[in-house]
Amino acid sequence: MRTDLSKKSLSAVKWGASSTVLRFGLQITAQAILARLLGPQAYGVFGAGLIIMALTSLLTDIGFSWNLLRKVDLSESDIQFALTGQILFGVLLSILLYVGADFLALHLTGEPVGWVIRLLAFSVIFNAAASTPSILLSRALNYRDLGKSQLVSYVAGYFVVGVPMAWADCGASSLVVAWLVQSLVRCWMVFRLCRLRWLPTFKHEAPRTFFADGLLVFFTNIVNWCAFNLDRVTVSRWMPSQALGIYNVSANLAGTPNAVLLGAIQPVFMATGARLQHVASLRAAYTAILRAALLFAPAFYLGLALGSQDLVHLLYGEKWVDAAPVLAILFLGMPFFVFWSLSTPVLWNSGKSHQEALLQLPILILAGLLYFVVSDAGLIALAWAADLVLFLRATVILTAASRSVALDWRELLPAFWMGLAFLLVAAFVHWALTGMVVPGVSRLMASGILTLLACVALLKSLPHRLSRDAIETIGHVSHRAACWLQGRAHAKV
Repeated sequence: MRTDLSKKSLSAVKWGASSTVLRFGLQITAQAILARLLGPQAYGVFGAGLIIMALTSLLTDIGFSWNLLRKVDLSESDIQFALTGQILFGVLLSILLYVGADFLALHLTGEPVGWVIRLLAFSVIFNAAASTPSILLSRALNYRDLGKSQLVSYVAGYFVVGVPMAWADCGASSLVVAWLVQSLVRCWMVFRLCRLRWLPTFKHEAPRTFFADGLLVFFTNIVNWCAFNLDRVTVSRWMPSQALGIYNVSANLAGTPNAVLLGAIQPVFMATGARLQHVASLRAAYTAILRAALLFAPAFYLGLALGSQDLVHLLYGEKWVDAAPVLAILFLGMPFFVFWSLSTPVLWNSGKSHQEALLQLPILILAGLLYFVVSDAGLIALAWAADLVLFLRATVILTAASRSVALDWRELLPAFWMGLAFLLVAAFVHWALTGMVVPGVSRLMASGILTLLACVALLKSLPHRLSRDAIETIGHVSHRAACWLQGRAHAKV
């Protein structure tokens, strides 16, 4: 059974990874086109409304659907009870948002974006309804259909509707309508692919379990929203719309690789981790995934940070030149986000789910004070503060998750040293190219290619103990690549 689960998990990760790579390309392309057409002002208006929607997206997941992921024996009654609760809560929240749009816009964002919140309120219903079938697809490790729903809905929302509206000079409305269409299409597709019909029911043999776990998820979501959006709320309240547009686009671009890749890995880790009954099995899975993160994440994001000026110029054009230094700083904080995201499933699957919110509360208070203090210093200071908050969150959650499975940190040392070596390689390549290659697309591509080649050469030249550990980690992702690195004569990972 363990072998079958491992095979299904690996297949799920591969399907998830392939669909996320496609979605990454689509997101970068759509956002580049829209940013060039609309400019920072329109993105600032949309971003102010999106602060509220980020909160409601978390609030709609009241934990009912998440219970379906953890239950060993799932019944039709469980599914329909969870779906009914999610939809009713989504409708209620949508009504409250619509009625209180102007109040929220004035007191939370400081911008006159009530009309944006009213329109986006309808997407709350779609997102709430889509939660249950999406969880069921994740539970079945059916990431092929789940990825299909994400890709098709994104194309429908942003390419079919958003880009033409932006071309017609519709301003921030193009982004709002694109968001709505994406939510509606995704909701329709997950219901269709899951073959789920809604039979409203308010009866369940153990409703207290649903409500107890639901409250915990609800509280955790609130804490996470505050931790992720306090910096944007600060910009929205104390800086002009153009500054919010620059910061919002920078933060979204910096977080896109994480959102895409972790969107494929984290749910699979959560779903399979829930089925691993032994702490030793969960510890082994956690160790393997941390080794991969240590190996690749720091060098990858340092390379993006060093190339941020070329990246902004390539994607967004001269209108967004002020976003480059902000983007570079935010890229530097993304490895901490990776470690945080990979550690939360361990807490939930080891019976320590309450710690995710409780451990972050002191950091949340510190973050609010820190952002307020640096708000007068501009976007650069705020970006550094956001990195510090990410570092603190990653540290406490990583430590708690490691203790919950008795992780031996010495097992991570080879991957840490190799990751540090890759980091130095990325920095050296960028420094060497600075005076040799003209800034722009050519330098960006040359930096990426040369860094990859230098890292491959490093793997083949370093002591066997370090290179063997790194190649074994690569083997979890691609056996062929690992065999090629190790050499045909000793192709065993």
